[in-house]
Amino acid sequence: MLQDIELLESGSILKGLRFPHKIKKVTQIVITSGQFSCLVDFRMWSLKAPAVALFLPGQVVESIDLDEDFAGFGMVMNQERLFIKNTQFYSVSDEVLDVLSSVYRQVSSLMNQPDNPYREEIIRHLFSAHYYGLGYYMHGLQSQPSTM
Repeated sequence: MLQDIELLESGSILKGLRFPHKIKKVTQIVITSGQFSCLVDFRMWSLKAPAVALFLPGQVVESIDLDEDFAGFGMVMNQERLFIKNTQFYSVSDEVLDVLSSVYRQVSSLMNQPDNPYREEIIRHLFSAHYYGLGYYMHGLQSQPSTM
């Protein structure tokens, strides 16, 4: 499982991408400052911080543009055990941004503990809890008018 997880920082989010790019793993980009724009499956999205972009396997990203103030982080993982069905692009509150940052820091810390015999299980459960919570947040937002 750990070999299927990649953590991205601001400078590495676009590293190695050539467009168009077909998404192979669940990819979550968290925008902490600045703006992020992308063309996915012929639909344009533009997000200002704080926000999240969630890409799913099989989608085609035609382009990604980051403004000069962009900062953020990302997590790339296999879809196994994750119950994510739709691409999501949405603004988040500072509270949700704190939760996303916390999960990222926890996973990063665990990945740097090779002697921890439980780290794979801990990460798996962190992702499960994270995406269940994110799903609850998103379903609540879907009943409200979109600002994008």
